[in-house]
Amino acid sequence: MGTPYVESLTGYIHRLAEAHCVKATTLFRRVILPAQGRQEKSGGRANVERSLSNYSTAVNGVGHIAAGVAAALEELTSCTNLHLLTMLPWQ
Repeated sequence: MGTPYVESLTGYIHRLAEAHCVKATTLFRRVILPAQGRQEKSGGRANVERSLSNYSTAVNGVGHIAAGVAAALEELTSCTNLHLLTMLPWQ
């Protein structure tokens, strides 16, 4: 962190999923969404897979999606600086 080579939040999610031998979509659907008090919307697994690929900009961005995902992961991992993997500091 603090360099131009910092990892994105979606990159961190993929690396975390790989370390736990699960797909990133599974981690998102079964751990991150419930930690935010959310559940899958209609469309199930396909909807979550689309959201990870199509909304990666939002997860890495400056809005409520980035803030929510970062906060959930900070709580789950006890890392207090994951919001820095997004564009939130420039909000």
